[in-house]
Amino acid sequence: MTIVSNWLAAIPSSLLVLAWLIGPGALALLAARVRGLAVLAFAPLISLAAIAWVPVVFSFADVPFTKLSFGLVVAIGLMSLAGVALVLQKRWPIVRPISAPAWPVLLGTVLAAPFGILPAMKAIVDPKLPPQTWDGVFHINAVRYILDTSNGSSTAIGAIANVDLNAQFYPGGWHDLVALSYTSDVVVATNSAAVVLGSVLFPFSVAVLLSVLMPTSRFAPIIGAFAAMSFSSLPERPASYGTLWPVMAAYVVLPLVLAALVRFTKRGDGGGLVALVAAIVGLAGLGLVHPSSIFAATAVGWWILLFFLIRARREAISDRWQRIVAWLGLIGTPAMLFVIWKSPLFEVVKSWERDPVGTIGRELFGVFADSQLSEQGYGDPVPEWGLLVGLILGLIVAARSRQARWLIPAYATAAYLFVLSSVVHLPGYRLLAPWYFDPVRLGAIVPVVAAPLVGLGIAWVVDMFTANRPAVLRTAAAVVTVGALGLTTHGFNYNQGYWLLKLNYEFKNEDGYNALISPEEVALQHRLKDKLPANARVIGDPRTGAALLYGIADINVLYHHLDGAWGQKGYEVGAYFDKLNMSHHICTTLQSLGIDYYYTDERTYWPENEAKNKYEGLRIGRRHIDRFELVDSGGGAALYRLSLCDQHRD
Repeated sequence: MTIVSNWLAAIPSSLLVLAWLIGPGALALLAARVRGLAVLAFAPLISLAAIAWVPVVFSFADVPFTKLSFGLVVAIGLMSLAGVALVLQKRWPIVRPISAPAWPVLLGTVLAAPFGILPAMKAIVDPKLPPQTWDGVFHINAVRYILDTSNGSSTAIGAIANVDLNAQFYPGGWHDLVALSYTSDVVVATNSAAVVLGSVLFPFSVAVLLSVLMPTSRFAPIIGAFAAMSFSSLPERPASYGTLWPVMAAYVVLPLVLAALVRFTKRGDGGGLVALVAAIVGLAGLGLVHPSSIFAATAVGWWILLFFLIRARREAISDRWQRIVAWLGLIGTPAMLFVIWKSPLFEVVKSWERDPVGTIGRELFGVFADSQLSEQGYGDPVPEWGLLVGLILGLIVAARSRQARWLIPAYATAAYLFVLSSVVHLPGYRLLAPWYFDPVRLGAIVPVVAAPLVGLGIAWVVDMFTANRPAVLRTAAAVVTVGALGLTTHGFNYNQGYWLLKLNYEFKNEDGYNALISPEEVALQHRLKDKLPANARVIGDPRTGAALLYGIADINVLYHHLDGAWGQKGYEVGAYFDKLNMSHHICTTLQSLGIDYYYTDERTYWPENEAKNKYEGLRIGRRHIDRFELVDSGGGAALYRLSLCDQHRD
């Protein structure tokens, strides 16, 4: 089968992702008598908040979280909102918060998205294939947990990391979106959501921000969308490294939060109030997609409020309520985050210190030319000169624009945070605890500000030279400019985006970072779904791909993640499984855990990881496979029934 035909299976989930991202929020805004571009622009903020928080409420109310129950709650909420708006229509006028038209945003998104979608399709090859990554196992199994338990609450899905699946906190917004978009395959739904958010929502978000910053420019949103697709530090690196899907999902939405804040500071009218509500609701949702996004939004969005208050002191540009809200945000948000940072939540993390992975000069250049971490295996050694030129132009234009001037300190903040995480020995390092001091997470913040700056600078130059020119000339100039950006960014980062995703999706037939699960092994796991009893439970070193039996085939396993709190029995059978042939205790312990099957593989993912001691017996236990009953095998992996333990049954 060709790559294109493989990806036909992803179309239903991809359409569902778009529908859930846009539908609830857009309908809510329409019901609230909002019109124009703002309906589409703010829709993902409202939708994600509902997707993240409704499961939490459901969990406390003991209501199952399913497509049907969520859809019913959304419908009830929409009808209630429409009813209130109808009753108060004389006091609740129709508002159009964003004056710019929607078509440049949509056109830019449609034209730019293929430069993210196509390399992703080529790199992943088949949407049924998971990444060869540690975090990928957790996220895929967390989605399966939601589907199996009908509990998508962030207070529950951390259960994946303990043997009894007892509820624990982990931000679940990303997983809830994937669960809502599931049709028949968890991995397909997961990959579909990653591609849609990274390749469609990110250029859309940047285009919206530029529509707010340059409402009279029809070209700014279009070039901004292409600029967004020209970066590799977001979305491709976090969509591959880790795999940090929730981080990527939260960060690609941040430009919409910034757009809402900018619109709030423009005029204290009904549109400004709508924008403020969208920003607050969006941030509440992003907190349960990934909490670090709140810190990231504060790092870059705080400057919008500061520059607004500075202007408000000099000019009569605001209403009193705007200034009060701005002061509350300016002081209250950092204070709240400082309290969180000082809490026990980050106490252990704050003691960490990573090894330096770059120098100040090299990583500063990497920030400007999107060649971050150029000497690391997961970095980008190829500078994008078009982005560098566009960024310089953008900084110059921002300095001349009162509405966009905040972008300069916002960019400087994002750049410093990344350089700080890479170089380590600089002032403020401990403040990076919410990002686990990870340069990949911090580097992903840079394009949130840099892409709008590139679009701002290039659009300003083009608009200046084509002002009062015939439409044909303006169109030709726009096409040539987009082409020039593509030529100077290696085809809008096509090859680098492909390489970054392939880096962690490609299977390699040898022990190491790419040995988690082969395509043949994925096929085996799907077959096993029909070969095992419904109540079967499997033990296996999770680093052999055994943990993914749960996410891929909905087969219960003892270890749902590559490491976790497995309890005394879980530790015993993992560490001493090789004693099976001479220990009645191991067999009876396995039977007490409901385990009758053993999964193993010729290869091991990340064999030197410190978790290896927990599974040493399972690795050595392969020597007994001739005494087990083979169920099926493929791609070097095999599943056996533990017939050796039959003699120990009661």
